[in-house]
Amino acid sequence: MENAMENEMILSEMELQSIEERERERAPGGIVIALRMFLKAEGQGTFKIGKSDTAQGAVSVWLQAGKLVQMVATPAQGWNFAYWDLNGNYISDKPTHSIYPRKGATITAHFEKS
Repeated sequence: MENAMENEMILSEMELQSIEERERERAPGGIVIALRMFLKAEGQGTFKIGKSDTAQGAVSVWLQAGKLVQMVATPAQGWNFAYWDLNGNYISDKPTHSIYPRKGATITAHFEKS
């Protein structure tokens, strides 16, 4: 996925459903639609999304459109996980949360002092 185009792509529900259906039928080695997600932490803490880890310096990740991916937040000592947002919109207050990427976006993990 590292060779994917860097242009953001926004998919309609119908386009995404079509991609998901084709993915189930795709032969090994076929084309995969990848979406770039930017990763951001507010406060003190890190998180993993798929195999990327902000503790290891990841600032973005390429994810397969419509494929479930898990996010796991880890607060620094003296901090608590508060919530996730996607492009500024609240999505969950659970430190472990899964999403189906549907467009390029920014995912932010919010941490607050204990």
